[in-house]
Amino acid sequence: MDNFNIGRTIDLKGYLPEVLKDVREMQAIMDTETPEIQAIWQACEDCMNDQFIIEATENGVARREKMLGIAPSADDTLDSRRLRLLSRYNENTPYTRKTLAPMLEALCGPGG
Repeated sequence: MDNFNIGRTIDLKGYLPEVLKDVREMQAIMDTETPEIQAIWQACEDCMNDQFIIEATENGVARREKMLGIAPSADDTLDSRRLRLLSRYNENTPYTRKTLAPMLEALCGPGG
């Protein structure tokens, strides 16, 4: 499930106008600022991913577990914790046979 976090490589030097691309001071500034911008971009991406259980980061899963009063085991994987959250959110839903099969496929995968 962790394949949702694609990430993005940011190179601020590419945004410099041609007249400034060869200036050492500007290159040094861009080299210094690029990791900061990359960290901000990653934090924004993580925040967006945390809105969805399937894509949630460790932080997003921990936040939802705290809200629901779930204490994860030491040997739980991030995927198993996500599945537990999905199950908890769906445990109070009234099911019919017609809706149960698609829900099980969504939770466990086809044939799971």
